[in-house]
Amino acid sequence: MSEVIFLGTDDSIKISERDTPPPLKELQEQVDGNIELVHVLFRGEPAQLIVNEEGLMYHLPFNAMATGIYQRYWFEQHNTLHGNPIVGNAVLLTGGAQLD
Repeated sequence: MSEVIFLGTDDSIKISERDTPPPLKELQEQVDGNIELVHVLFRGEPAQLIVNEEGLMYHLPFNAMATGIYQRYWFEQHNTLHGNPIVGNAVLLTGGAQLD
């Protein structure tokens, strides 16, 4: 079963199981704005991290969990850390719940 995992800036986590991607409007509501899709690995499998496209510009709060997932993926691919953190709420999409 595929998962949609909400990662809040307050370290809250909400997991739901689904086989199809969430609607765009739902993702926009969860990240409080326009979405940006970031490719990552989660549990060793390709996944997508949905973040607020303008989060840095609007000085949204740091998201430690999402940044950790992203930094780990980036380091494994490039053997260096990426300079930008993930800010604002994020949504992790796995398996069939990923966007096309």
